[in-house]
Amino acid sequence: MKRPGRPNKKNDEGPSGAEYDGFSTDSLAALQGDAVGKYDSSLTRVVPVFDELMRQDPTGEAWIHRLLSLPQHGARMLTDRRELRLRNSPQGVSYGWGQHEVALQPPLSLLTWLVRNADKMDIDRLRGSRSTIEKRRALLHRDPIVMSEALELLNRRSRGRGWHILEGPSYPDAFLDTDEAVIVIEGKRTERGPTIGTTFMSGRHQMLRHMDCAWEIREQREVYGFFIVEGPKVSADWATFASETVSKGALSSSLPHRTVEDRALIKRGFLGVTTWQEVCDAVGLDRSVLIQEVAANYACT
Repeated sequence: MKRPGRPNKKNDEGPSGAEYDGFSTDSLAALQGDAVGKYDSSLTRVVPVFDELMRQDPTGEAWIHRLLSLPQHGARMLTDRRELRLRNSPQGVSYGWGQHEVALQPPLSLLTWLVRNADKMDIDRLRGSRSTIEKRRALLHRDPIVMSEALELLNRRSRGRGWHILEGPSYPDAFLDTDEAVIVIEGKRTERGPTIGTTFMSGRHQMLRHMDCAWEIREQREVYGFFIVEGPKVSADWATFASETVSKGALSSSLPHRTVEDRALIKRGFLGVTTWQEVCDAVGLDRSVLIQEVAANYACT
């Protein structure tokens, strides 16, 4: 099973202005002097929990199905207790978190929609080099020549960074790839709610973004997504956030490039929210695996 590395990206833009919406990107085992909060959810929750799960069973058979049965307040609860196994493809990526978060590329249909609807962009959010800003300002004003140029670049599969790329890769905190399903998980600890919006899409919900990108690689499989948050049980606020994630308004603003049918299928895969403490209890981990805080001077060599 293969895990990729990735460079640090902290909600910033690349040199050419392409947006990269990463959240916590350093792993517990590889952080090297980067300043993070002492309650960083990646370091204190995601990495220790999923690393321990992999130590106990690297196939995932003993714990993936248990994880999927925990979330509530989504579009549905899974009652199927079939054991799921991580893919073992030498060419693919079976799982990733921490320093090895998996980059999910934005759909071409979304990038095309953004170019065609660039007049909805906030001009104050245009960043990057002078040439990038000039090109994007022209898109904002619906310059037909520049719009055609952007669409041609997209049709050539010119991806990565560039003035014509108005959304970068999505990085779920944990990614699991099985023969039956693609699973994306967003972990929280001190955050009071989910991220709602990217640089050029103010209503693009974080979880729906992850699922939308995973939809591109699903083949004929299911796509599941859910939050894991802090607490002995899911708070009323997080229950509300989970319910709102699959509201008609959220689906419309997050997935404007998708058909009504695809939106309904993506919605069906959102399972809701559970807590780190509930995860530990359900999969047999001692809660001591949950790290209290990261030392201010923490660094690995």
